[in-house]
This record gives sequence, structure tokens and C-alpha cells, in this order.
Amino acid sequence: MTTIDWGSVADWVSGLGSMGAVIVALAIAIGDRRGRELEKIENAKLEAKIENEMLVEALFLYKRIKDAIHQLQQASVSGKDYSRDKEDWLREMIGIKETAIRLQQLPKVTVKNYKEFEGLIQLTRLPSIRAGFHIDEARKDFPILTAAWKHSSQRIIATANPLAPLNWES
Repeated sequence: MTTIDWGSVADWVSGLGSMGAVIVALAIAIGDRRGRELEKIENAKLEAKIENEMLVEALFLYKRIKDAIHQLQQASVSGKDYSRDKEDWLREMIGIKETAIRLQQLPKVTVKNYKEFEGLIQLTRLPSIRAGFHIDEARKDFPILTAAWKHSSQRIIATANPLAPLNWES
């Protein structure tokens, strides 16, 4: 009968140490991977939150257009001198345009956000949004502006990033 050579105690300790080192290295690698995955998820949620906050800003600007249309329509129907309302209309549209341009330039703006703000800027270039316009010119643009804010608001709400809430109440 042959005897099996089990080696020395030092060989056993060395082997067990190597096995332990492999197990610890695997545990660290798995933990690091889970940490990176959690970090990636948190970053995606933060980006979604920022994107949706920008979309809320766009919704707010569209609401300002809606309110300005309503105010100018009321003034033109009332039969009073609405020259002040025209000035308010122009000031509001210019304010919307300037706000949209500033928001476009923020560092975390996404392509989607940028396009929404660009759409707002384009709306503020309609003929009725310039000094000296006549109310009949504005009336021609009201349906365009109304359709734009309705369609854009619905699209923004429907396509908001699902990883974060869209904190908007019309």
C-alpha cells in the first residue's frame, strides 16, 4: 500500500491563505460592481430630476403664453384702449424668449430640454410679437400660439423622464 504525501503544515497554510485571498478578492470585486451599479442608478435619477425640472420650466413658460393670450384677448374684446395691454403682451413675450434663451445655456440642459426651449423661442418670433403690431395681427397668431402651448404641454407631460417625478400642476 502506498501512502499519500499530504505535505507539510506550511504547504497547507499557504494553500488555505491563497484560497482565502481569492475569496476576499472576489467579494471585493462583487461589492465594487454593486456600488458602481447603485451609483449609476442614482446618477440616472439625478439627471432625470434635472431634466424634468427643466421641462417644468418650459411648461411654466407655455402657461405664461397661454395667460398672455387670454389677457390680450380679453382686452381686445372689451373695447377699451388696450395699448397698455399690448405693451404688457410684448414685454411678456420678450421675457419668455429671454428666459428660454437663458435656460438653453444652463450646463445640464439635455437635447430634449434644448429643443423645448428652442420651440418657445421660435414662438416669440411670430409677427404679432414686435413693437407696433395691430391686434388683428395678434388674432391671427392666437390659434398658432394656442395650438403650440397645448400640444407642447401635452407632449412634455407624456414624455417626461419616468425616473423622476414631473412636479407640475396646470
